Amino acid sequence: MHILHQLLIRLSALYKFPIVEQRGRIQRFNSVLSIYVYNEDNAKHNRPHAHITLNNKKIGEIFIDTWEICDRNNILNHKYKEQINEWLKQNKNKIIDEWNKCNHNFEIEFNSYYF
Repeated sequence: MHILHQLLIRLSALYKFPIVEQRGRIQRFNSVLSIYVYNEDNAKHNRPHAHITLNNKKIGEIFIDTWEICDRNNILNHKYKEQINEWLKQNKNKIIDEWNKCNHNFEIEFNSYYF
């Protein structure tokens, strides 16, 4: 992924096309609910996180340092939150690995664990 990322950046500079967004889908629960990690190179955020999407719209985050699920506008119903929590119990490393691939091993300082 890292080599492809560098190649894409060089090609975009050479041919003057913008890179709109890069992301890696980690989990798809059904046809509408997914978890993605985005490349944050051009927009560093304070906390490492994964995005929760519903119908391809970002509706929340999973903060990797605490495993807190942030539902921006109370859109996630109880069933979806449970699916995400159950999946997280077994798959935290998938999110960390994808974050590291997309964000060049940005160090994550863990504050606590929810599970």
